[in-house]
Amino acid sequence: LFEAAKFLSEGSELLLAVMDPGIIGGLLLPILGVLPDSLLILVSGLGGTKEEAQKQVLVGIGLLAGSTVFLLTVLWGACLIIGRCDLEVSSGRQVAVDKKLTKQFSLTGTGVTTDYLTKISSRIMMVTILPFVVAQLPKIFRFRARGNIPVIVACVLSLGGLVAYCLYQVFSPKLLGRKRAMAKEKFHKLFVIGKLVKASQVNLLNAKGDINMEMIDKMFSLFDLDKDDHLSELELRYLINASSLVQDKTDAAYVEGALEHLMTEFDVTSDKQISRDEFKEGMKKWLGTIMWHQKPFGVAEAQEAAKQAEGEYAEFKETENEEAEETEKPLTKEQIIRKSVLLLFGGTILAAVFADPLVDAVNEFSNVTHIPPFFISFVLLPLASNSSEGVSSILFASRKMKRNMSLTYSQIYGGVTMNNTIGLGIFLAVVYGRHLVWDFSSEVLIIVLVTMVMGLLAAFRNTFPLWMAAIALSLYPISLGLVAILDYVA
Repeated sequence: LFEAAKFLSEGSELLLAVMDPGIIGGLLLPILGVLPDSLLILVSGLGGTKEEAQKQVLVGIGLLAGSTVFLLTVLWGACLIIGRCDLEVSSGRQVAVDKKLTKQFSLTGTGVTTDYLTKISSRIMMVTILPFVVAQLPKIFRFRARGNIPVIVACVLSLGGLVAYCLYQVFSPKLLGRKRAMAKEKFHKLFVIGKLVKASQVNLLNAKGDINMEMIDKMFSLFDLDKDDHLSELELRYLINASSLVQDKTDAAYVEGALEHLMTEFDVTSDKQISRDEFKEGMKKWLGTIMWHQKPFGVAEAQEAAKQAEGEYAEFKETENEEAEETEKPLTKEQIIRKSVLLLFGGTILAAVFADPLVDAVNEFSNVTHIPPFFISFVLLPLASNSSEGVSSILFASRKMKRNMSLTYSQIYGGVTMNNTIGLGIFLAVVYGRHLVWDFSSEVLIIVLVTMVMGLLAAFRNTFPLWMAAIALSLYPISLGLVAILDYVA
């Protein structure tokens, strides 16, 4: 399931890198992102007799609740802690200062700041809990609904919400443009690192795949031509140009953009040069962001990465009158699309093949250990299905920039929105189609509670002090405790 989520994430990123926001980014990619969870929810209620299905759907509702609670509590709080910066007053309000952290763990003096669009994402997320409330109406007002009508109405609302959300994404290119910018940035980093490794001929990752700080230090010494223990932009330009695979106007544009990106992120002191410590720290962060799942990264891998980055990054040029010879570019736009489709198809197949055995495994494990299947699916399954997104979000947050935090939290709110639309819609369709009993009051309670609390925190403010991480993190054990008390004690 983890591999399926990773394939779908990487395929989506490639597709966004070469295609304009629209029906692909607004409709296909959000659905693919929630596909592993959706398949697990679907198969949890399809097999066996009605009585068996009633028990197995606890896996589906557990995954649905666990995924939402995990994203809004553990991941949200972790990103706040890792991405925190110093808070300073600017224009009468507190804002986080990018890449500045001198107050360490000050609960009120550190935090993060997001943009306006992130607030909009949180408000949309809160609206999507309406189908939960509709399905729960007979339990709230204690009446017997004929023909399970509230469930089918809630299902229609969920799937209607999915269509509305996808249309919003299609006609709001600014949001998808941010995701596209992040994909572009990843290729930019691959381009730079590939060039630097090729120029220095060192291995950045050892045989175990760990970052080799000694080799990074050696790389710095090789690049420091005048031996003043600092790298100037001139020195870096010379080395990157010397290692370029294609010497043309397009490559020169890559070099200039790459240098600007590198100087902006590495030069913490803003003195127009990069010290040894700044270089080592910057390389460590870049490697962690783009290569955390890859094999040892040596000279051969760096050269291949440089070639791919040149081919992929070329697709971001917005001028349409510039022609590039395909023989000089390892990957054309069509090849990138083909690669992304293969990744998306592979991820879909993996998720489909292993969804049913995983549900069976959860139920068997529950029978042996006498742990209710809800708790197994609530705690363990979201760690697998959301692991790729979780690692990516934490690495983005570690860069301590407003733009990255905005994207991170928008992705979290978007993930919950997809859970509450397509995930819930599929679950409600299974309940209605198999004539199952809607008896998930405690599960609905924690989903609504966590979504509303975290949504209200984000809907009316842009800056989040560090102490708010305690609210988010505490909601996770509270949610588990509520279900345990309401379902298995009371």
